[in-house]
Amino acid sequence: MPTSVRDAMWMMIVAATGLIPMVRDQVTRSLLSLSSDDSLKDAARLLKRSRITGAPCYDDNSLDGILSRRDLLKTIAAVPEEIADDPGALEQQMASVREQTSCWEVMTNRPQTISPDVSLIEAARILAGKKLNRLIVKSKYSPVLGIISSTDVVFSLLGCGSDKGCGIDEGDEQIDWTQHVFRGGAELDVGSTGVAEHMATDLLVVSPELSLEDAARVLKEGQVTGAPVMEADTLVGVLSRNDLLKALAAVPDDDATFKEQISALWKQPVSSVMSNQPRTITPDTSVYEASKIMVTDQLNRLLVTNAHGKLCGIVSSTDVVFAMLGGDEDEENEVAWLEDADRFGHMQGHMQGMY
Repeated sequence: MPTSVRDAMWMMIVAATGLIPMVRDQVTRSLLSLSSDDSLKDAARLLKRSRITGAPCYDDNSLDGILSRRDLLKTIAAVPEEIADDPGALEQQMASVREQTSCWEVMTNRPQTISPDVSLIEAARILAGKKLNRLIVKSKYSPVLGIISSTDVVFSLLGCGSDKGCGIDEGDEQIDWTQHVFRGGAELDVGSTGVAEHMATDLLVVSPELSLEDAARVLKEGQVTGAPVMEADTLVGVLSRNDLLKALAAVPDDDATFKEQISALWKQPVSSVMSNQPRTITPDTSVYEASKIMVTDQLNRLLVTNAHGKLCGIVSSTDVVFAMLGGDEDEENEVAWLEDADRFGHMQGHMQGMY
């Protein structure tokens, strides 16, 4: 069944019955995957090019584990500081790591699983409690059925299905896109190096009074998982996927009250769930240091501000991983590698005929 049709049907069911949607309604059954023998360089490129935060690792047709951005960040942050302080030594070390370390050496080999018969609210609780980005969907005695991501859970429960966009366009009267675009490059200090070379400066932002329903639509249409919260030109917080997961996890897991509770949550302002003291770094912070902060604080992004506290941009964990492990790009070979049919085929056989 096409995703957009499935999502429309789910919304109709919720509106009519108030029943809590289940994991089986949002499981992704066709996935990109890695071979356990792939290098970390290949893994970093796959994640960045495919705009995903992790991928299952297979040895032949057997699931070995999951490689996530967090696993890759930990590998970078584990480099001794005495090596990191010497740019030449650091590059030599990272070249060795990216080319000679395989996925199986750093992946999570016992990934968290969830039953397809569990509610999305319970999935939100597990994801938020353990700060995970995805769960393997698997019944007790079944093979792997697929994956459900934190993005699937957040956008589905906030009324924005798992199809690519939410149907928002520039003519949408509900959302004024001019209020959500921020260009931070002008705030950069002259001569900035470090993360300034890798961060994004054209950003989507949200206001503290925006409803969570509309904020989710902005994030989904912009294909981002979090955004700075701005009041005029002042940074007042950050809205992350984990903030939204924690809010959803607090919704009672009760069919009788779900429709009322979730509708009330949709109307809450961003200020009610955002983190009002976001972790910030300066543009000249090294990429290595950014990786250590992300690992220590379990963050997927860092806001970059100048000496006057003005927002300059965002550096994501994907930016950090690719900068340290991706190496020089070969566009032609890169496209051919990503289009390799085997990358898409590992999970298909396990999932045929499930529903």
